Amino acid sequence: MSVEPLLYKSYVAQIKNSPGTKMYQDFFALVNLEEKNITENGNLSCAYYVTSILKNYDLIKNIHITVNSTVRDLEASGWQEVAQESIRAGDVILWCKSEIAGGIHRHIGFYVGDEQAVSNIYQKKEITQHHYTYDNQRKIEKVFTSQEFN
Repeated sequence: MSVEPLLYKSYVAQIKNSPGTKMYQDFFALVNLEEKNITENGNLSCAYYVTSILKNYDLIKNIHITVNSTVRDLEASGWQEVAQESIRAGDVILWCKSEIAGGIHRHIGFYVGDEQAVSNIYQKKEITQHHYTYDNQRKIEKVFTSQEFN
């Protein structure tokens, strides 16, 4: 019997199947020797979610908690910036800074097709599917695509 993994199809399926999960709500670290939930119970879990999925497929080097370190890893791992018009399922969307969870933050998630994205929504504290521009309420800063699936 011959089995050939279909990595792109499996990768996109994992993203599409993730809405509703709360498994990325919590990430703990010692901050000045004090234990702290640095994702703030799901308020700041977008990078943790995205990088966990990417790391499952060895598409980046590490799991990250911040958007900035995620973008650096994407670039170092060979992800290429593409025009928003060329977006395809599995691409990573970086949204511009906006007020989120009481601060100004960038946001990151995945495009899944049909003008839909999947990302952590801090109000729900879970992974959610939504319009990829939040119904034109949030500007896309960059779109990254992996050369692994081309």
